[in-house]
Amino acid sequence: MNIYLRTALAVALGVVPLLLSCGGGGGGSAPVTKAPGIYGTAASGLGHSGGKIDVVDGDGNSDGGQADGNGDFIIPTTIVKTPPYLLRVTTATLPTTTLYSVSADEHSATTINITPLTDLIIRSWYSAQTPSITIEDAFADPVTHPAPKPDSVSLIHNLIKNVVQLWLDKNGVTSNDFNLISTPFTAGTITVPGTGLDKVLDQAWVNAATGQIVISNGTTTQNTTLNAFLSSLTASTTTVSQVTGSTVESGNNDITSVPTTTVELAALAGINTTLANIANTINARGLFLSAADLLPYLDPSLVNDGFNQAQFAQILRMMALSARASGQTVLYTLKVIKSLDTTTNVAEVRLDGIGPAFFRKVSGTWLISGNGRIANIAVSAVMNTRQGINPCPGVCDGTKMTVKVDALQGMISNVTVTGGGFWNSATVPWVSNVAVTGTVINLDRFWLDSNHLASLPAKDTPFQVIVTPVSGPTVTYTIMSNAYTTEPISITNLSGSTIGVANLNNPLTVNWTKPISFPIQGMIFGYQAYAPSRTDPNPLVCTGGVNLSGTAAPSATVTILPTCQGTNVGSVNLDVVVNGVNGESSTITYVIN
Repeated sequence: MNIYLRTALAVALGVVPLLLSCGGGGGGSAPVTKAPGIYGTAASGLGHSGGKIDVVDGDGNSDGGQADGNGDFIIPTTIVKTPPYLLRVTTATLPTTTLYSVSADEHSATTINITPLTDLIIRSWYSAQTPSITIEDAFADPVTHPAPKPDSVSLIHNLIKNVVQLWLDKNGVTSNDFNLISTPFTAGTITVPGTGLDKVLDQAWVNAATGQIVISNGTTTQNTTLNAFLSSLTASTTTVSQVTGSTVESGNNDITSVPTTTVELAALAGINTTLANIANTINARGLFLSAADLLPYLDPSLVNDGFNQAQFAQILRMMALSARASGQTVLYTLKVIKSLDTTTNVAEVRLDGIGPAFFRKVSGTWLISGNGRIANIAVSAVMNTRQGINPCPGVCDGTKMTVKVDALQGMISNVTVTGGGFWNSATVPWVSNVAVTGTVINLDRFWLDSNHLASLPAKDTPFQVIVTPVSGPTVTYTIMSNAYTTEPISITNLSGSTIGVANLNNPLTVNWTKPISFPIQGMIFGYQAYAPSRTDPNPLVCTGGVNLSGTAAPSATVTILPTCQGTNVGSVNLDVVVNGVNGESSTITYVIN
């Protein structure tokens, strides 16, 4: 059985543990040295030289200008004064193309780029209204059909940015703060090709009418379809790499709620206020942060993966201290809203730096709440590479499914799973105890691996996980499978399988390859040291490891002690987990005896 190293955050929320970063979906503020005005670049790979720029504001005022030879423009805010603004470029070259954009902030000196991606963002927002509106009608009458506020723009921006994140990474745009609308960039010319975002625009083909986005560099091709429904958006992506012969199926990544009504917009503002208050408290308290400091932001009736309010506060504290220890400022950003019910006042969201989360309005304030589950449950499609000793080639490596259930120690007696056409009431066995670092929380871990699967289930395939608590009725949870990848990765600097490979009591550096067919959210390197050996009926297990960002070098150095709880170590597992932003997972298990 392969037990991957997890941090407190992963145990609590079932997400990739990452050091928190500043921002996420927003950013791109204009430099304070700029005079008030609207700055931007109009480009589609090449700058739209000489393009006609039109602007309307929230009061219906209009102004305009012309892009220079590089596609750059500046519009003064002496006539248009009330953001958010709608912008339009009409290209000077034939056939004429018209693209739109919208404010991502309300700064007096603001950057608003106009590209096929910004055009898709604002068209999608109006298409999701009830009833749907065309951007052309909105631009003609912005008083009747006002532009969305930055909070609403951010939600759709994040979805589109997620679609193109692989290509931003490939072209060196790795800052979490990068914003497709508000971050300045330089367009390429015929003689000087563009880089960064402009290179992505050059590689992309966008059909706003059908919501299709095709991006290719000649060896890797991504196809995405964006569907806008009433108050919802869905992006479905497939990526194929000719280099690795792999496929990534990201399935649907949904914003199932686009706030449009006054009540919904107030809920969005309330959630963002709570997130800002949490970040302010964490950053103000610094290393003196306590779990009690975070209790005011948590629903008193919170139950999330078996944790109550007090336990969840411990988890959130440790996550924040991890970020602070790395020198980072904590700023949580609302990534998407999966659902928002203004009758029950409950929202399911995804947060940058945390992942899935729930909010509930309590006495007028939106507080972090929970999913109501008695355990953390994940059903995951995994591409696993076995190195060192492989006891079952072609069976326990390659593409497979895993089930992981973490519950408070002593609370669960049995777990079974059904689904996928290969599990029918299969037992998910108990494998280990897990101590959550920095807390007094201990967990029981249940884990099941399938054998190799020639074909992985599509994303959002339902699996029924039946959990039997020590006391109380059995609970059945329907868990949807994650996005999958068939791209393997491998450790490149180790060979052999004897215990000497682990270099016990000395620094061990491990290097591995990175996937090229999906954007990486984070990487985990971990080890399990078994004493006296892995095959012992009751081995002692000591673990360690490191969490890395998606942009970090694929390398880690650890020192594995020669003894575990006073007994000599005889076997070691080295594990690498690389997780994508849509849930893709490619892993390595290097087995040493």
